[in-house]
Amino acid sequence: MKMDFETTAYGRLSRRALLLLTTSLAIAPLAHGVLAGDAKAESVLSMHIEEQTSWVRNFNPFDLAGRRQSTMDFIYEPLVIFNADDGGKPIWRLATGFKFADDLKSITYTLRDGVKWSDGKPFSSADVKYTIDLMLKTPAVDIIGASDTIASVEAPSPTEIKINLKDVDSQFPESIADLPVVPEHIWKDVADPVAFKNENPVGSGPMTEIRRFTPQVYEQCRNPNYWDASDLHVDCLKLPQIAGNDYPKARWTGSARSCRRSTRPMSGSTPPTTAIGSRRPKPLPSR
Repeated sequence: MKMDFETTAYGRLSRRALLLLTTSLAIAPLAHGVLAGDAKAESVLSMHIEEQTSWVRNFNPFDLAGRRQSTMDFIYEPLVIFNADDGGKPIWRLATGFKFADDLKSITYTLRDGVKWSDGKPFSSADVKYTIDLMLKTPAVDIIGASDTIASVEAPSPTEIKINLKDVDSQFPESIADLPVVPEHIWKDVADPVAFKNENPVGSGPMTEIRRFTPQVYEQCRNPNYWDASDLHVDCLKLPQIAGNDYPKARWTGSARSCRRSTRPMSGSTPPTTAIGSRRPKPLPSR
């Protein structure tokens, strides 16, 4: 049995907002409440996070123009993100802490122990070093401006990464919040990291498995080795292709008119909700 929770986001959601969405309890109450009577049910969250005329299977985090937005949101986790709505509070992902040197010219991150890539291989500081070195050596994949601030990178141990800075930069951790750490054992054999489509990605994030992909819709499902699986309450994401807001707006307008025509609600009825608890339009059609 598959439970499908439909939701539509008008406009683009930020990477931080979507990462917070997957790890917050906003999804949990609805998903858990609906599935309580059927432990085997699969929860699927339908989302509209980018507008395209047709889906192209591209999950290369370094391809800013061609990648699917779900690449950065759900496949490749950063070291840490900062919640601007909570005073910049750090939310630790692949890292569990960092410390600046006394001269503020280097910073050492402590990495989360026991993390695995979605293919089961262990994650380590070597992957972080490889990713940063790749950016320093290949300007076309330097999507965070690493070469502007980073002089070099070291891996003192499997769970430590030391980044040497060109100048004092107390805001450096925020500047690499969008660093997509990629697995060295996959990317070291990629001849052209810019042109590579990465159709079957190996990542560290919550949703890495591309179960279905067509020009009209694709499904992105749970990482079988996700380190934070206990806080993940959705099994799959369904992402229908939508070229603009006109279609969902029309469905919402029609739904609103129907509500206005009804002078008396049905006994015991409640407003429809999405997985994050807001009023929503009628479900999008399955494709």
